[in-house]
Amino acid sequence: MKPILISKTPVDQMSEKQKQECNAIARLIANDWMQKKEIQDIFKMDERTVRDRISKIAKKVPVIAISDKRGYKRALDSADLSYAKQTFNELKSRIKELEERAAPLEMFIKEISKGQCLEK
Repeated sequence: MKPILISKTPVDQMSEKQKQECNAIARLIANDWMQKKEIQDIFKMDERTVRDRISKIAKKVPVIAISDKRGYKRALDSADLSYAKQTFNELKSRIKELEERAAPLEMFIKEISKGQCLEK
């Protein structure tokens, strides 16, 4: 399999160590499902760091991460299609939820910026 070359991406100006971690995790999840805890144990990372590395990888290659706690896996072939669709749908749902939550904040910012008072 072709390496994903995280080191060539300008993603957040990662350090060399971060690039190596991303590439190593990408190789692991290309082979099979890996749970967050397994990645934490292998790389001695906390949960937030694992999520960050997965996020950086997923900006470059298709990563399956579904809510059934199965873990992470790189989408590679037609066998991964249904999981890829499920991940895509979960991401779209999350985006919709965030947009709905952002709307009142956006309205507040606009009204306050115009000098208007809000109802209490």
